[in-house]
Amino acid sequence: MYRFNAILAPTLIVFLFTVLISSTYVPNNTTVTTLSLTDMEALARINTVKIPIRLGIYQLWQETLTSEIKILNETTAMDDLTCETSLASPWVWDIRHAADSIRNMNWCIQKNLFGSGCTTHARSGTAALGACGTFWLAVRCKDLSWVGDLVIANCRWRDQAGGKYEYNGPWGLLTGVVF
Repeated sequence: MYRFNAILAPTLIVFLFTVLISSTYVPNNTTVTTLSLTDMEALARINTVKIPIRLGIYQLWQETLTSEIKILNETTAMDDLTCETSLASPWVWDIRHAADSIRNMNWCIQKNLFGSGCTTHARSGTAALGACGTFWLAVRCKDLSWVGDLVIANCRWRDQAGGKYEYNGPWGLLTGVVF
């Protein structure tokens, strides 16, 4: 007769559950691990794309964690969306889902003072949308969502895309990233 191991059995169940639900659907279950010369040329063309876009950038302040967020400064910045697509880029449907999940939220604020200096605002499968740079600089979440849409529309290679929007102004640096 088999003996039930009270520690090993739950651990095995959690491990199997994590493995089975964590993978993202890939059509035809094909994964490209090497690039042909044609693929490299296509990616090189895509990654030279720079698209001028206009976004509102805000310097925010909050007295306490529960008080209202106030706008200290705001500007309309005209900077470039830069494509950065590679084999490691997220799937476009994951980008779309992440972008849709924050489209109706208010502020996407860079609140990470330490480490990467990035705050992830949406995650779906292989994709994440975030704001990196100067502490308490922000964009409206609908604008960060729009950056995700622009990356899909302009930086797509096969079913993958990646890119960023970078603002470098008087209050600091803010990068909207699709990674």
